[in-house]
Amino acid sequence: MQQSLNAEVFAAPFDPGDVNKAKAYAEEALKKKVKPVVTPPSYWQPGWNCARLTRYHGYQYNHYRNCIYHHRYYGRYW
Repeated sequence: MQQSLNAEVFAAPFDPGDVNKAKAYAEEALKKKVKPVVTPPSYWQPGWNCARLTRYHGYQYNHYRNCIYHHRYYGRYW
């Protein structure tokens, strides 16, 4: 089962968009002390991480960016 899960994960390329832009957004928001979005996207599943968002067909870059910032701010995912 683990091997099939690993194969599934590695089969889909990870392309979230501009990763550095998302990280820069998180750093800037931390400096400004902006609270992150606390509500995950409607399609969020328990156990997901930010990289998993990009494999969903309805993925949007701002969801990835918000996930990165939420994780940076709280140290956990939604």
